[in-house]
Amino acid sequence: MTRADIPAHIRSFVFDIDGCLAVDGEPIAGAFETLAELRDRGYGFVFLTNDSYLSTSAWQKKAVALGFDFPDLAVITAGQILVQLAADRYPGGKVLLFGSDALGREAENLGLKLLTTERGHEADVVLVARTPSFNYDDMTAGLRALRAGAGFITASMARTIPSNDGPVPGTGATTNALAFASRRRAVIAGKPSALAARTCLQIAGFDLKHTAFVGDDPELDIATAKRVQAFSILVLTGSTAAEDVQTLKPQLTPDLVMNSITDIPGLLWA
Repeated sequence: MTRADIPAHIRSFVFDIDGCLAVDGEPIAGAFETLAELRDRGYGFVFLTNDSYLSTSAWQKKAVALGFDFPDLAVITAGQILVQLAADRYPGGKVLLFGSDALGREAENLGLKLLTTERGHEADVVLVARTPSFNYDDMTAGLRALRAGAGFITASMARTIPSNDGPVPGTGATTNALAFASRRRAVIAGKPSALAARTCLQIAGFDLKHTAFVGDDPELDIATAKRVQAFSILVLTGSTAAEDVQTLKPQLTPDLVMNSITDIPGLLWA
């Protein structure tokens, strides 16, 4: 690889967390030093996670606990993108939210009005995030809101998410239950949607033309970048092995592959 592998116009980075900056709750060796060097050299960066359960402040605390203790560090979540998108499309709107209390507070901070399931039929939009407590009454309220014409936005279409005891249903399972019952299709706010990329850049204040997306999952991280024609970097510290790269479909093939984010500083022009 040569320095020309990262174009000179790249001035900011969007980093995935799991598999890119940390693995199994431990930071990648040299990750902090890499980010510190990027900041010292004038590059901007944010973290982007597809989680929609924890608040952004909770994720910032997790990032600090992992050792990424940078002033003004921004951690952007799929949940944050979900409620930001709802606030943009339905300003001051009534929301039937299936998600955590923390996400509900973020929605209210953006001027959205949360409804109980009993008043779900009044909703302007139904929002679906990670919600382990989702039940039949919730599905009924969501169905009736969607049948009444409410908008439909989900944080993710992940079928499952990992846990210490094995996989558990993901946000996509909840979303698909509502979609099947209502015969509606949800707008996807999180990765790998173009909305995730654009809203992340909006929140971060980054210019698309000058930003690279970095992650370990072609179907999430690289696909997100491709959908907005952003420069994409695949790292081999997570879910993708070197031998997997040769079999990737064109729409999932990154612009650059590297062993770890620690390779980035040596490939920069300035």
